[in-house]
Amino acid sequence: METWRWIKFSLFAIWGLAVVIMFLLVFVSGFGLLSDEQAIQNAILFNRVTLVMALMSLPGALVSFLDIVKNDKKKYAASMKCPNCRHLIEVELKEK
Repeated sequence: METWRWIKFSLFAIWGLAVVIMFLLVFVSGFGLLSDEQAIQNAILFNRVTLVMALMSLPGALVSFLDIVKNDKKKYAASMKCPNCRHLIEVELKEK
């Protein structure tokens, strides 16, 4: 159980770093692309920026996939008084 937490934390840290790098890349390249008129017409450069942004989103997708694979079933417990007879009723629910 502890290893899953470590893996999720590591992937979240990688994803966070990727977001920061992606933001800086888009910020720097965006000003460069918009200031140069020939670069605006260069589709290859825009495609490269798009591919880098797509690759930066992969760690987040991997974390979501690990959450699905882990398959931990949650348990819920609740207690309340019966409205008719005022006895305490305890209910336990589990995910299928």
